[in-house]
Amino acid sequence: MSSTIRLSTPPSCNRRSCCSDVAGLGIVELQQTPLGLVQGVDIHAQLVESMLLGSLLHRPPHLDWIELAVALAAGLAAIWLLRYDRPARAAAIVLATVAALIGFELASFRLAGLLFDGTYPAVTLLAAFGIMLVGTLRAAEAELVREREAKQRFEGELAAAQSIQLGLSAPSFSCLPRSTRDRRLRPHRAGADGRGRSVRLPAG
Repeated sequence: MSSTIRLSTPPSCNRRSCCSDVAGLGIVELQQTPLGLVQGVDIHAQLVESMLLGSLLHRPPHLDWIELAVALAAGLAAIWLLRYDRPARAAAIVLATVAALIGFELASFRLAGLLFDGTYPAVTLLAAFGIMLVGTLRAAEAELVREREAKQRFEGELAAAQSIQLGLSAPSFSCLPRSTRDRRLRPHRAGADGRGRSVRLPAG
């Protein structure tokens, strides 16, 4: 059993492209888009409109290789060209490059209808920059620790040398007899014994 459905064209569709859709319960054609679920007929209508207006987006096959080359160049530039002895300057250059990639993506989409993805080169650049920055900071910290240890070792050797020098310069009378040491260390004074002879008496 078949039936024919006759549709009357409304006056608003005269000399225009119209899309019609028939859907039943349980077989609704819904498509997921960035704006949410949309009827399939709406997608077809937008596609036809883009074709008629000449605003259809396109993505050439060789664009994948261009994006890969840009991502590789960004990673190599972060490794070999950036100077990490000035982290603030390197970070500013990286952020400016990321902004340029995102800006080129938006400009190509807006002006040329080209689907260029600048996200992968930007992520590659940020990842390489982060790895190189962490490695540079760890190397600088290790160098500071080595310099501090070398300074402490030098100060200890200098203090030991000064102690040895002071010990060698002090007078030592340990090899002399006790009486001789007492005469050399104690001052003497002149006096007289019982016979009238002049003698030197110890002080005190």
